[in-house]
Amino acid sequence: MKASFPGAEFVWIDIEDQADLVDPIEVDNFPTLLVLVDQQVRFFGSVTPQVETLHRLIQAQLEAPASPAPAKSAVAALAQRLRALT
Repeated sequence: MKASFPGAEFVWIDIEDQADLVDPIEVDNFPTLLVLVDQQVRFFGSVTPQVETLHRLIQAQLEAPASPAPAKSAVAALAQRLRALT
């Protein structure tokens, strides 16, 4: 994915090893993705583990007009913690 989207930043979170980073969000399905565009939550949820699906999801979010998805406060807080890591 990094080669397809050279301007994007990808961060892998291991929910067991980094549980304190993810808490209080319960991740039940894998993979679960958080997509931010211009610091705004655009997508948070699980997807099928297929490269084509991931590619289409990222492309659609990058091309979509600037309208952030409604994010629960816990997801918005997670996004903020992730931005602090990078």
